[in-house]
Parts: sequence; structure tokens; C-alpha cells
Amino acid sequence: MDRAFVTPTPLDGHALTQLRSHGLRCTPGRIAILQVLLTCAPGHVTVDEIHQRVIALGWPTDNTAVRRTLHVFTSAGLTHTLAVPGPVAYGLANPPHHHVLCSTCGAPTDVPAAALTATLTTVQAATGYQLTRSGLTLPGRCPGCQESPPAARH
Repeated sequence: MDRAFVTPTPLDGHALTQLRSHGLRCTPGRIAILQVLLTCAPGHVTVDEIHQRVIALGWPTDNTAVRRTLHVFTSAGLTHTLAVPGPVAYGLANPPHHHVLCSTCGAPTDVPAAALTATLTTVQAATGYQLTRSGLTLPGRCPGCQESPPAARH
């Protein structure tokens, strides 16, 4: 079976550096998936969106391979998940950040991790827990939805 030819892009060097800095092997499939995530940053994309974009780059793959790679990336701390209505979305974990998610329109917004450091330190002190996972998602209403009248309730 012939492999599709993947033309090197300016993102290759950045992707290689990112993979190596997280202790991951630099396979062509991983590079292609990371290129998609780098192109979409700071946004978040679903497995299906990543799969379609990787194929458009010329790398033959399937959803299972994309899922497995994203699992490896997330376990290594390279990516994180964002639980939004519908399929889970993936984004780059660096720079460290949390999210606010509009409960009306579903729009996510990144919040620099430093903005919540004091709060998380207070939570640890109050509970005795050592927080081990980053990636808080706080619900709310975005400025645009706050300006719009609420939908009629049935």
C-alpha cells in the first residue's frame, strides 16, 4: 500500500519540538495531528474535525488512530479535553489555561491559568486536597448572550 506524500510545512519544526518536549515519538501521523491542533490553536476541535483535516494534509488515517493519538497526547500533557455540548473537543494544553463556557450559545473562552492560581491554592488549603488535574470549565453566559433577551420559556 502506497503512503500519501505529505509536504513538509513550517509547522513541522514546531510539531517536532512539542512532541520531543513531551517525551513522545515523532511519527508522521502524530506530526500531522499536531499540525492540525497547532493550526487551530487556541481553539478546540473534535476527533472528526481533526480526522478530516489530517486527511486534507495528505496523511491517510482513520478516526481510531486519531483517538488513540489524542489519548497519548492528553496523557503526556500536550493536549487537554474540553467537555462541550456534543462531541469532546481537544486543544493544546500550553499555555496553561482553563475555560469559561457559555451555557446559552456554547462558546468557550480560554482563561489563563494564572488568573485562577490564588483560587485553586485556597481550595487546596481549605480541603487538604492536592489538585492533580488542570482544566477547569466554568459555566456562565458570554457578553453577547447577556445582551440578548432570554429565550421564551415553554
